[in-house]
Amino acid sequence: MRVGRRTWLKAGFAAACPSAAWTQGARPRLIRYPFQLGVASGDPVADGIVLWTRVTLDDPAAVRALTVEWEIGREETLRTVVKRGEVIARAERAHCVHVDVRGLEPQTPYWYRFRVRGEGGAVESPVGRTRTAPAPGAPVSSWRFGQASCQKYEDGYYTAWRHLTKDELDVILFLGDYIYEGAAKTGMPRPHPPAKAMTLEDYRERYALYKSDPDLQEAHRLFPWLIVWDDHELFNDYAAESIDRDPQVRARRAAAYQAFFEHMPLRGGIRQPLYRQLDWGTLARLVMLDTRRYRSAAVCGGGLQRPCEELHAPGRTMLGRAQEQWLAKALTSSGARWQVIGQQIPFAMVDREAGPAVSWHMDKWDGYPGSRDRLLALLERRGKKDTVILTGDNHNAWVMSVARQPERPLAVEFVCTSISSTGDGSAVRKEYASALRENPHAHYLNSRRGYTRGYVTAEEWRTEFLTVPWVSRPGADLSLDAAFVMRHGDTRVERT
Repeated sequence: MRVGRRTWLKAGFAAACPSAAWTQGARPRLIRYPFQLGVASGDPVADGIVLWTRVTLDDPAAVRALTVEWEIGREETLRTVVKRGEVIARAERAHCVHVDVRGLEPQTPYWYRFRVRGEGGAVESPVGRTRTAPAPGAPVSSWRFGQASCQKYEDGYYTAWRHLTKDELDVILFLGDYIYEGAAKTGMPRPHPPAKAMTLEDYRERYALYKSDPDLQEAHRLFPWLIVWDDHELFNDYAAESIDRDPQVRARRAAAYQAFFEHMPLRGGIRQPLYRQLDWGTLARLVMLDTRRYRSAAVCGGGLQRPCEELHAPGRTMLGRAQEQWLAKALTSSGARWQVIGQQIPFAMVDREAGPAVSWHMDKWDGYPGSRDRLLALLERRGKKDTVILTGDNHNAWVMSVARQPERPLAVEFVCTSISSTGDGSAVRKEYASALRENPHAHYLNSRRGYTRGYVTAEEWRTEFLTVPWVSRPGADLSLDAAFVMRHGDTRVERT
């Protein structure tokens, strides 16, 4: 069943249905379709995948727990079911369910669905499609992925997702800002809750709103996702260190984190690290970083500032000690052809002030030079030239060489634009020439909305920037704005 387009969802789907203390095994009265938020899969490994859905009940507070059936098979009709089972959807988790299916074949497409049995009979979810990762050490000829971030609902339509669903991809990398926590603005393309998200129910409602979009649902239904958060899943430009000092903000963080883990197809839960790695056979090792949960507070006044002495204070960190150690081990132990770092915020230095003076954005890696230098030193010690950094957050598409010394690039960073955040954007802006002049290591800059597509072989890395001319109304066409190529053993990047 395909879900239609709607305005924002009220009160967590509450409706006028008489309360009843339904317990596990009971069959609730299903007035509306219970899979209004679709289905999703994520965190693929060689023998498994995480399946997700949320049961949207007419009176969710009245149903403490109910049984959800699931099955996964080798074809879209699910005639050949290879695994099936049951999982409990609980009210304390917003009736979200996660199934970590194991015992699957590597590098294999699968189809799956969920089922709820109500008073009127069984109701099935849409059939989702997913794919497992290659076996460890297996020779792999190619890897094809989508890279996206920043999808503020009120700023525009998810036209980029609609176009992406026509691609043939192995996985989608989503690099932060899945939701935006802020209050509604006037005159925006799409309606939005009037108040900012503060409580657990607020954040749950916000995820329900975003997941009600049919184009986003389709992208989840067709591809497995690897997801990390950025700041707007909680609030703008937050840092762990500053939150820890305020009990009220800590409570808000707990609510936001719980809602995130409830609604994402993730393995594990809130107490486990979000950083993790995925090996795509011998072709690539992907490490997904968490640049929010462990960082030191911003200094120099925060935001866009000229550098100050505090930037270099001992102990300041972007990743936290444990994550830095994990990252060093993941990169040094890898035998894969390509080393890929998926993360949230621009890594390469970006001078944002014209002329001889320098201004950096303190929320980016520019505000944490010690952490960046330690990672660059690690890449330098490895001595290999096949490192790629994939980044979200910026609402602009960038291609930048990454180096400690300009003449010795160590990696290439591809920053994707936003799906919808900040509205239509522009292909040409007067400040672009200045930005590129101030940052000679930058090779490309564009602020149209869209997504990035990567195609990787043993000999070549190709990144394509796909854009739409507007998101303020539906129906925009997709175009290829630019493509860049890296070749194995060479840190130079070329526009094709």
